[in-house]
Amino acid sequence: MRRSGNRSIRRLSLDRRKARREIGPAMARFARPSTAFVTSDCPVFRQFDRPGGDNALLRPDCSVCCPLSSRAFLIMRSDIEYLKIAAKEGVEGNGRTLPPTEFRTVSDQGVANFNRKIAAYAHRWCFSGTETGWVLGAMQGSSLRRKPIFVSKDGGTMVRWRRNDEP
Repeated sequence: MRRSGNRSIRRLSLDRRKARREIGPAMARFARPSTAFVTSDCPVFRQFDRPGGDNALLRPDCSVCCPLSSRAFLIMRSDIEYLKIAAKEGVEGNGRTLPPTEFRTVSDQGVANFNRKIAAYAHRWCFSGTETGWVLGAMQGSSLRRKPIFVSKDGGTMVRWRRNDEP
C-alpha cells in the first residue's frame, strides 16, 4: 500500500500464473529521443490478439491503444478482475485500487509500428512533429476505421459502425 496525500492507494497484485495478467491492464510505452509518435484525427484504435469475431471492447483479447504525446503511448487491455474491484469500490465510494501498469521504452521500430497503425486508422489527417515522408504514402489508402451509419428510429438517432468488409 502506498500513501498519496491523505488517501491510501492499493495496487492490484499481479497473478503470475496467467501470462495476460503479468503485463497488467495498462501499459505505457515511451519513445526514445531519436523518434516520436504521430497522432491523427482518429488516434484511438483497438487491436485483438486473435482474428475473427466481433470488435467488442469486452473481448478478453482486446487492447485499446492511443498516443498520449509525441513521447508516450498508452495501451489498455481488458481486465475483468480489475473492473470487478473498481466497480465494487465505486459503489462503496472508496475507489483506491490502481491497476497494475507496465512502463517500457520501445525501440525505434516499435514506434514506427505504432505510427503505421495510427496512420492506418486516420480518417483524413495525420500529424507529426517532424517531417516524415512515409505519412503521405500511408494516407493514400482507405482508412481501417469503421464507417458510421446513422439510423433514425422512434424519434431518436443511433449510430451503427459498419465494418470495412460489409457492403
